[in-house]
Amino acid sequence: MKKYAIRFSALAGLVACAGAASALQFIDIQITGDASLVGAGNSGVTVNVGTSDIDFGFHHAVVGDGMALRSGMINITFEVKSDPKKEGFIYCDLLSASVLTRGSGFVQVSEIIEDMVNGGAAVTQFVNTATTPGGVLVDTIALKKPTTHIKVKKTIFLEAQDSTDRAIRDLAAIGLVEQRIKTVVPEPASMLALSAGIAAVAARRRRK
Repeated sequence: MKKYAIRFSALAGLVACAGAASALQFIDIQITGDASLVGAGNSGVTVNVGTSDIDFGFHHAVVGDGMALRSGMINITFEVKSDPKKEGFIYCDLLSASVLTRGSGFVQVSEIIEDMVNGGAAVTQFVNTATTPGGVLVDTIALKKPTTHIKVKKTIFLEAQDSTDRAIRDLAAIGLVEQRIKTVVPEPASMLALSAGIAAVAARRRRK
């Protein structure tokens, strides 16, 4: 099964949720998956970076009757950075995915968010959302601690096996995944405390 990968470097938006003058940074964006779902060289995927969000559009991510695959997978990874003095601290991630299923069709979206400042995998968040027969998947991940740098790992699984009922068309598709990163700008005293804590953790990790 041949897979294609693409890397987008230093993509960034313009304004954070609070309307600050600077942007969250969406960096090291990578997409891998079955060639029939993402297209050769990822030509079947559109990536749009906004002020505090990143959207992935899939033009022909469909499995099932008449398609090349009965099941397939798409993997997405990217990192988000914020300047606490401008955008504030990252504290929440909102996920929305538009899907369509028919017959035996099934779509599953799994996501892991890794805090790259406060201990990495020790504060990983995980959400698993599935649907049948289709619609919009919506979920929220609240981080255990506010942070300035996260890594998002997303897995999309599509399946539509041939059913015994020939009158039913078996399909599973995903069209759009939207990701909004929420930030908060604390009061000056809290800002100093949080910044000092993050700096101390980073210094310890460098010494190790």
